[in-house]
Amino acid sequence: FLWGDKNKINVNKETVYAPIEDSGRNLLDIPVRNEVITITWLRSYLNMGPKRPAWAYAADAIIAYHTPSSKENVDITQRTNIFLQTWKTSMARLLADLKTMLKTAQKYNVCLDGLVLSQEICHEMPIWYHTKSKANQRLYNGGEQTKCLKMLHKIRTV
Repeated sequence: FLWGDKNKINVNKETVYAPIEDSGRNLLDIPVRNEVITITWLRSYLNMGPKRPAWAYAADAIIAYHTPSSKENVDITQRTNIFLQTWKTSMARLLADLKTMLKTAQKYNVCLDGLVLSQEICHEMPIWYHTKSKANQRLYNGGEQTKCLKMLHKIRTV
């Protein structure tokens, strides 16, 4: 075994994880591996195209359901995706895997950003609680005309 009967390791972490060709021990870095897996899930979750996995839609619903009481004025039927809208979720009440995924997204500052977005993508964006909206969110999302557009006309995208 690597340590034998020693209680203390005399080799630094980088050497232990380095490939054997570089005089390392090629030990698997489990925390880094787990973070890479989480990033892969996040990448899959953020795919908004036709190949979006079914679990991502379920995750959207779970994340939307667990909003803190300060955001409960946001109609649950209008909450589509936490990365495309301004409402927040309660991390404490989320499932462990979703919580880890969202914390990883926060760690790497994942947000909607693009140099040039196609008209098709822009027209598919949710109109309510839009992340790039400059309007006063309270007035914009809560007025009588807005309620009519939401409920009667079922307007959901830009």
